Amino acid sequence: MAVASVSPKILLLGGGYTLNRVAERLQPGSFVITSRNEEQRAKWEALGWYSFKVELDDQESIKPLFDRYPDIEIVVDSVPPFRSGGDDISKAVAGVRNVAKVVTSTKVKRIIYLSTTGVFGTRDGSWVDEATTPAPWNPQSAARLESEKIYNQVASESSGAITATSLRLPAIYGDDRGVAISLRAGTYSLVGDGSQCGSMLHWLMSWSIFAQTD
Repeated sequence: MAVASVSPKILLLGGGYTLNRVAERLQPGSFVITSRNEEQRAKWEALGWYSFKVELDDQESIKPLFDRYPDIEIVVDSVPPFRSGGDDISKAVAGVRNVAKVVTSTKVKRIIYLSTTGVFGTRDGSWVDEATTPAPWNPQSAARLESEKIYNQVASESSGAITATSLRLPAIYGDDRGVAISLRAGTYSLVGDGSQCGSMLHWLMSWSIFAQTD
């Protein structure tokens, strides 16, 4: 499928589950989506999508993206913090810092960061909204909050040229996602010591899928 001869204005940074769903709703040619997986990129390009390989831990690999697509005005960042740094927050957010350094010299006007409700930490059942003070309970959530701050700083230092929005998303479920999948992969994390109570509806749904595919 041929891509329309237009210059994309939207950058979908990190072509995971969520941004794949977003891309499906956008006009081919209006966006560019990134991945390190060449097989995935080939599938996107067969659909008529612009794609680009970016290594966020290398600032020099980000610049060519904006050189090739100089009219990008909106960046949607869904890339999770790096886990290679362990509990070192500064290493976990290195990718976000690299993106932040590059966008200041581009046409980017808006940054949308896909964060997590995990930045609020564990709660006692009390109401949580945008005004609730964040209290991350693990290094990954703390890194998400730090990433929000980095993009907010870019916006505040741009004198109004750039706006930054953080969307704190809850758990996302789909055909290949959920508690059963993470249990099978050995990646599910209990909150605290595992003794805290909570809604188990998502567990039941996930175990149903798990039982059918086992």
